[in-house]
Amino acid sequence: MTLMDIQNLTGCLASVARILRPEGWFVFSVTHPCFPTPSLGWGRRVDAELEREKPDYFAEGHWRRDNPAGVRGKVGSYHRTLSTYVNALIKAGLRLEQIHEPRAPDDLADLIPGYLEVPPFLAARCSKDPAPLKA
Repeated sequence: MTLMDIQNLTGCLASVARILRPEGWFVFSVTHPCFPTPSLGWGRRVDAELEREKPDYFAEGHWRRDNPAGVRGKVGSYHRTLSTYVNALIKAGLRLEQIHEPRAPDDLADLIPGYLEVPPFLAARCSKDPAPLKA
């Protein structure tokens, strides 16, 4: 749960690939790139209806939540599209082996009702590609 907190994703993944042993693997998890986006406001109930803002999935960059007590309100995050993550892995010479979008546990879905519909996290396992693509 750190790649979304690192400004230089390309440099970070290049370092991972450089130090990863040929038989080694790299596992990461991030908040799901599609859900939520910086402008998405899930969790507020208005007259028993869930109030939602229209997300802008393609708006990449650093953002902070309005809640100063929460993690994203304190440190923010770098929103990136799924293709940005996958292409950065490929450029670094890492091969995506497995991807998982787990359902939210009941207690988290109770706090953030939108997580009943979409996965809150994305987890992946990568290995060092023996023949990385040249950019």
